[in-house]
Amino acid sequence: MAALESELVHVVEHGSFVAVSLLLWHSVLVGLAAARGVAVLVVFTAAFQSTVLSALFTFANSPWYETYLSTAEAWGLRALDDQRLAGVIMWVPGGLLYLAVGLTLFAMWIHDPELDGSASTRANNHATSTE
Repeated sequence: MAALESELVHVVEHGSFVAVSLLLWHSVLVGLAAARGVAVLVVFTAAFQSTVLSALFTFANSPWYETYLSTAEAWGLRALDDQRLAGVIMWVPGGLLYLAVGLTLFAMWIHDPELDGSASTRANNHATSTE
C-alpha cells in the first residue's frame, strides 16, 4: 500500500524488482555458465516461487488490495477479475519463459562433453586443451 501512496516508494519498489531480476538472470546466464546444474536448479526454484504466487493470485476468493477495488473498474473489470487476470499473465507467459530457459540450460548441461565419463572423451579434451 505504501507504494501506491508514495511515488518514491513506488519507484524504489520497481527498481528493486528490476535489480533483483537482472542479478538473477545474470547469475543464471553468465555467472553459472560453468555450473549448469546449479543454474537449472536456480531457474526451476524461481519458477516454483513464481508459480505459487501466480496460483494464489489466480485462485483467490477476494481481492488482496483494497486500492484496486475502484481502479479496476476503469478497465471494465471487477477487482477480483483484474487480480485473477494478473495471476494468469504471471503464470502462463512467465512460466513459459522459465520453462524455456530451464529446459535449454538442462539440455546444455546433459549434452556437456565434460559430463561424459568415457576415457576417450577425457583424453580428447585433455589433448585439445594442451595444444
